Amino acid sequence: MLLYFASRAQNVEEVIRPALSAGTVVLCDRFTDSTLVYQGCGRGLDSATVLDLDRIACQGLRPDTTLLIDIDLETSLNRAKRRNERCGQSESRIDDENAAFHDNVRKGYLALAAAEPGRFVVIDGRGSIGDVAKSIGKALKDRV
Repeated sequence: MLLYFASRAQNVEEVIRPALSAGTVVLCDRFTDSTLVYQGCGRGLDSATVLDLDRIACQGLRPDTTLLIDIDLETSLNRAKRRNERCGQSESRIDDENAAFHDNVRKGYLALAAAEPGRFVVIDGRGSIGDVAKSIGKALKDRV
């Protein structure tokens, strides 16, 4: 977890803050919310520790908008399995976690979205890539 936050601190300092200062829109794939749910909800680590590290590494920086592409557990695991079969290997160690882990992570994300409905936009991820992309575009249209 310390490595995640070390990388995030460097990214905040060298990329994100300068881009925001220049008036640029910044898109990130994963931020502290991911650490909260994967390490906290999934692995049972104390959320206070995650948030303490976030305060140090991210210096109070929080996303204005978070897109949560939600998908049911069965569909998600089936897609990951098919992807891994095409690639000939697991894409990540997380793919190998049990169903309870993945269920806890999903519930953690949904709880964050429920707690901050003004920041989160929940996108139904069960559709095709094109359908999901259209939903994302529509969600961002008025926010960016």
